[in-house]
Amino acid sequence: MLNIMENKKTNVSSFQKLNIRIIQSMLSLFMGIYFFIIFLGNITDYNANYFFVKNVLSMKEVFNPENNAWRSITNSTMHKIMYNFIILTECVCCFLFIFGFLKMLKNIHTPNFIKQKQATLIAYFITLTLFFLGFICIAGEYFLMWQAKSYNAQPTAFMVTLIAATFLIIHLHETYEF
Repeated sequence: MLNIMENKKTNVSSFQKLNIRIIQSMLSLFMGIYFFIIFLGNITDYNANYFFVKNVLSMKEVFNPENNAWRSITNSTMHKIMYNFIILTECVCCFLFIFGFLKMLKNIHTPNFIKQKQATLIAYFITLTLFFLGFICIAGEYFLMWQAKSYNAQPTAFMVTLIAATFLIIHLHETYEF
């Protein structure tokens, strides 16, 4: 009787581990799809978000421009460099999330699964760096994006930061060998 119960416990445990691995893989896929859509939108409608970046960096809508505009960037070449860097970063995240998802999926039943999570771990770090450091800290606070009526992406940046951090916590859950 004891052996039967132990086997059932092991089977449930293996099933739970598999579920965690599936969830970790799928969340990485979801982030990859999200970044693909962002990247596609920024490539196919380049000017839509370019003007957003330009206005944030130029600090056009700050409350007190005479006291704060000294830190603005008004050079259009710099606007393009910054925007292209954002697009490149989103592209890298898309690639790493999709690549990591495929590697995790391929190894979902193997002891190598944990090692295959590295690409998505890097992608989560880049995501948090872009959205928290880039959009919330630098754009939001240094360039005072939070003061803009038309060009304020802080709610979206906060949402993506929170989602990425939550997914990262799930991603870091260790799934032990079967």
